[in-house]
Amino acid sequence: MKINNLLQIADLDINKEIFETLLEEKEFTVERIISPFMPEGDAKWWNPKDSELVFLLQGKAILEFENKDFRKLSNGDYLFISKGMNHRVAFTSENPLAIWLAIHFKDNSK
Repeated sequence: MKINNLLQIADLDINKEIFETLLEEKEFTVERIISPFMPEGDAKWWNPKDSELVFLLQGKAILEFENKDFRKLSNGDYLFISKGMNHRVAFTSENPLAIWLAIHFKDNSK
């Protein structure tokens, strides 16, 4: 068994967003996301087919939702995003970089 660290970013190209699948099962996926510094919201819109629970482990970020709702997140904050809720990253911090843990799961409620 190898021990890994969610906050370790050495040897990674941090000039682009990194999506790293940590665990993939039939009903859910767990991934680590490392976001490069993004001073303005030029990121693409996401229309998730699954619900997701996102944890901001490090850094600061602002998520923008299609209805012009914004959510500011800091170290340790988490947010539930329902499937089909269009959103994008409007801002991420430079120092420290934003590191996320995202759990994507099947949500049959809608």
